[in-house]
Amino acid sequence: MQAPPLSRLPPPDAIKRVAEDVVARPYYDLDAITEMRWPMLERIWNLLDRLTSPIRRIFEGLYEASPFLAWLVLIGMFLLAAALVVHIAYSFAVAIRMRSATALPEDGASDDVGDPAEWERRARAAAGKGEFGTAIRDLLRAGLLALTASRGERFRTGATNREYLRRFGSTNVAESLQLLVETVDLTWYGGRAATEEDFTRCAASHAQITAVARRATHARRA
Repeated sequence: MQAPPLSRLPPPDAIKRVAEDVVARPYYDLDAITEMRWPMLERIWNLLDRLTSPIRRIFEGLYEASPFLAWLVLIGMFLLAAALVVHIAYSFAVAIRMRSATALPEDGASDDVGDPAEWERRARAAAGKGEFGTAIRDLLRAGLLALTASRGERFRTGATNREYLRRFGSTNVAESLQLLVETVDLTWYGGRAATEEDFTRCAASHAQITAVARRATHARRA
């Protein structure tokens, strides 16, 4: 594309007058963004200054008495703050993991993920391989699925084990369900390795839950 001939361009004085007219308009302000941004930064800086001023005064006082002690205290405070951040992050991670403890898998590995019998089969398979922690958790899922189905309700994947324990706390399966939930909390989240004895006790509790759920289902359908 060719540039227009110079003879078609307005004279320089006209261009300058138009530019000055545009810049002089009230809504054209080159400093508007800066004027909006710096007060916000100043307020943030003042807030940080007020929050850290007690720490700075303590540090200055300690430094006058003993520079080594002042740096030691400052480093200790930073380590304490770092430990607090790590603890908060760990707590969030554990909470998220516990929220999904009873969630059904979404990988499509089986078409029977909502069937208690399928989870019982998985529990037996895991126990056969010595994976007692997984086996106990699968028994808990099977029991919860059976209990909710016996009431004609849907299994809520977002509910936690403790929420289900409170939900069925006034029924005759409360003690058996509590054993399963507490064992899962202890072995799955508490870090203790599940044993064959744990699985045996949880399997007996699961059998009681299943029997109660089966009777409730028959009574509801009668």
